[in-house]
Amino acid sequence: MNERVLACFGAAVRTGSFSVAASELYLSQQNVSYNIRKLEEELGFPLFVRRAQRVEATTWGRDFYGWYEKLDKALADVSGKSHDMPVSGQVSDTQCRCFLVTAEREELAAAAEELFYTPQNLTVILGQLERALGCRLFQRVQGRMLLTEAGQRYFAVFSEARESLHEVRSRAREQYQRTERLVRVGVSEWLDRERLLGQAVERLPDITVQMQTMSNQELMSGLSDGRLDLILWSQNQTPVNQDLDTTPVAREELCVYVPGDGRPCPALICPAWPRSYIENRVLAAQETGFGDFVPTYTQIVSDLDEMRKMLCSGGYAAVGDQRFGCFAETPGLTARPLEIESYIMACRKPNACALAADRLTETLRRIYLEGSGM
Repeated sequence: MNERVLACFGAAVRTGSFSVAASELYLSQQNVSYNIRKLEEELGFPLFVRRAQRVEATTWGRDFYGWYEKLDKALADVSGKSHDMPVSGQVSDTQCRCFLVTAEREELAAAAEELFYTPQNLTVILGQLERALGCRLFQRVQGRMLLTEAGQRYFAVFSEARESLHEVRSRAREQYQRTERLVRVGVSEWLDRERLLGQAVERLPDITVQMQTMSNQELMSGLSDGRLDLILWSQNQTPVNQDLDTTPVAREELCVYVPGDGRPCPALICPAWPRSYIENRVLAAQETGFGDFVPTYTQIVSDLDEMRKMLCSGGYAAVGDQRFGCFAETPGLTARPLEIESYIMACRKPNACALAADRLTETLRRIYLEGSGM
């Protein structure tokens, strides 16, 4: 990585925009984008999530930026100078490597041979580094290349930076490679996860899908603290949260389940649904699904087992998903579809770069489009 690439990366993280970074560095946006793409290829993991109007650093990008800031501060402390451009943005990876090898070998010819340079080329590179840092790094003593006092300070900084970069890179690569093969999915307890995800899982044999059924609160906390990569729940349950990326991946198949004898009785509603969600479904049920059946009142039931017991006891109706087995399997209930525009949404954090989650979301979406004839 050279000084221009690091400068592009640092500016893009600070500004959240390739175009603003390009303006700061007097470069074209295409040049900034190219430099960062080359840096991502060299590191082996993505640094940014690209969006229409902005870019956001991935988890690994933030780790790398932490390394970058730490190196820059250490170099600034050693130099004792303020710079318009970060000090680390004036030092290339090649210069740093040449400096460290030369300092360790204490002989120009030996260092040049290890680095596959001629002694003349190595001298030029070290001279460029000294000019960038504004001090002499070496002094020749009886044919040996010995560090000056300033050189010793910079050697300590560059040595630590090399070791910490190796740790950051190794950790990020390991985590990133794991995201290519594993996706942890949380599914609302009111959805049939096997029917919703089964076909998609079959189409992705190289990906391990870990599914967990959770309450809405558990889903949100799992997504926030990183225990989940993706959550699936009803569009009407999804909170208004601009920090989430949401993608419709299936049509919600809702029914009202009414007693076969048509007698009026209470309608049971899922307790986790927001009040507006409940009211919309009851209204739609009364207009399109209940027909001549009018519930005496709606009742919010505390949990799934309780709802199942009440349905089995008779004298109750229910509003729910067609895939909700405990409704369909209850004797004496008739299912009537509800014509409601509602979808199952795949939700995830915007800066999460999880390839397996991306592939699963896209596969779910494709299956839905195939089923709807689109």
